[in-house]
Amino acid sequence: MANLAELHDAPKVDLSISAPLQEVLARCEQIHSDDKQAERRKKIVLVVGITGAIVLFFITMFAFESPFVFMGVFFLGFIGVMLLYQRVGAADIEDRKLEVVDSVLRALGPELRSNRPVKVDVDFSAYTHSDGNHEWLKLELGLQDGTAVRVQGVTSFKRKTRAKRKYTKIKDKLIDRLIVTLSPPKGRAFDPQAKLRANQRVGGLRVRRWSVKPRAARVEFETGRMMRVRGRGGWTGVGLEGQLDGQSTLLGIMASYRMLAASNRGAA
Repeated sequence: MANLAELHDAPKVDLSISAPLQEVLARCEQIHSDDKQAERRKKIVLVVGITGAIVLFFITMFAFESPFVFMGVFFLGFIGVMLLYQRVGAADIEDRKLEVVDSVLRALGPELRSNRPVKVDVDFSAYTHSDGNHEWLKLELGLQDGTAVRVQGVTSFKRKTRAKRKYTKIKDKLIDRLIVTLSPPKGRAFDPQAKLRANQRVGGLRVRRWSVKPRAARVEFETGRMMRVRGRGGWTGVGLEGQLDGQSTLLGIMASYRMLAASNRGAA
């Protein structure tokens, strides 16, 4: 049986790979399978833990006269269940982030160069700071026409807390940003004078800003504002259905490519 230190040091799910497309997709499938298995195990541990707590309550209540012994045994049992819950749930990730990578690669697969590896870095952890930017996605692709594509997914957030009498209220304001950087094929260049339409809507995204140079063009999209609030009853969300997902990411990549296609004319 694993000791408490081993249970606490649960392995972190990692998706950082540079490999052919099919190998990357296989890794995504494995992570998805592990995720579903972790979800099932967490439910089992929770049910067993609650049942065990009830049984332990009655056993210790009648077996020990001292309330301190009773409380100590109950506390140790609670800690053990929580550590086990954390351990078996280590592979339980935010499905949305994996879906972004998997769906984009499957959709663009026929357009990718077979002799160039796909580079993927996904941070499945949640944001942890009160203010800042959490970059959770990096994706590098090579298209058949020689265009290089770099995709970044960033969650910008700001947290406010307010102490209540019995709890602390937390309010997180969120915006997801999609940054698409394109490099033209060898021997070609983008027109630095190319103008993109500000505030253009692409699915649920809006063009926020852009910059065009001969050898690189960058287009930044953003979602609408979202909010997560933790009150006395737990976490609730407002507008979270607008988070960056696979479809909006794919639309942003395709829109960036099309907007810059007309300027990809001159020789570098």
